[in-house]
Amino acid sequence: MAGERASDGGEEGSDMVEPPDAQKQGRPAPSDVPEFASAEFAAVYEYLHTSERGLSSEDAHDRLALYGPNALPSESESRILKFLSFLWNPLSWAMEVAFLMAVVLTDAVDAFLILFLLLLNACIGYYEEHSSGEAVKALQAQLEAQCTVRRDNQWTELPARDLVPGDIVKLHIGGVVPADCKMLPGDSVCIFSIHMDCDC
Repeated sequence: MAGERASDGGEEGSDMVEPPDAQKQGRPAPSDVPEFASAEFAAVYEYLHTSERGLSSEDAHDRLALYGPNALPSESESRILKFLSFLWNPLSWAMEVAFLMAVVLTDAVDAFLILFLLLLNACIGYYEEHSSGEAVKALQAQLEAQCTVRRDNQWTELPARDLVPGDIVKLHIGGVVPADCKMLPGDSVCIFSIHMDCDC
């Protein structure tokens, strides 16, 4: 059963987690928030307003709008600032100094040529980095984690980013745990956790 968002709540059982706008949603006060790792299932079901039948599609849609996707926030960078960053490096500084000297010496031809090469170099660098960034995004979209969720009392396959608090998730052999979850009674599970440290 999916608990609070990993980016908000941390590891299972580490802290008590209060959803945003708890009082507005009719949720318990902070003092009534259960310890998910040790709480009884009835208390967790009541707190998350869910059951073994899972959530309805409408309820899941509302919670997704309230809590946001089950993913790390992505930072959007201004394209203008990104382009200008290619004008701020040692090579560009040398060309900019040469351009100013040509302007002071009223050498219009050299000034125009230096400015053209400076902007051309920035455009090439921006295009190459933008292309590589788009390729990485496409690769990440292809490798997006999927999970099996109980919605409208039926098991369905959804992207892990669409999970919301209160979802009932089915774990598969060799699969990835898509969010902070509390295990429901059932078959025994063996989880292997691998930590890798490397210098890139």
